[in-house]
Amino acid sequence: MNTFDNMRKRMMESYYVEDFRTEFEMVLEELLVYWNDNNKPENNKIRPILDYINEHYYEELTLTEIADHFGFNYNYLSTYFSSIMKEGYSSYLNQVRIKKACVFLEQGELPISEVGVQTGYLEHSYFCRVFKKKVGCTPREYRKKYLGRVAHEN
Repeated sequence: MNTFDNMRKRMMESYYVEDFRTEFEMVLEELLVYWNDNNKPENNKIRPILDYINEHYYEELTLTEIADHFGFNYNYLSTYFSSIMKEGYSSYLNQVRIKKACVFLEQGELPISEVGVQTGYLEHSYFCRVFKKKVGCTPREYRKKYLGRVAHEN
């Protein structure tokens, strides 16, 4: 549960108006911080790059290719990306790919090896290693847990 969910829950469980108001003001403060962080001029520059990564995550996508595509110097883009995103390019790309892999695994239609390929991992063992590092379990375990949870809910 994220911070906003926790605050919303506390607001909804508030018995007194004053408690509700305090929680509501905290939510507004958090939203303002979020809004200001996401509307900084430097974020406007990075947005097209992030959109491009999200659209082309399944391709062999190097930072050099992205730098060329957007007319940046490789070293500048590498430093800029890390300073804005608070993580390196490879880590971010892996995060995008693994999130998409989770969606494919939850759908349960593709073999796990194909999920890796569809999300840009040409080596199955590397896909499984990265997945386990980011998610905490193997793709097979993730699918089994997710499908078991869905079956349990129905």
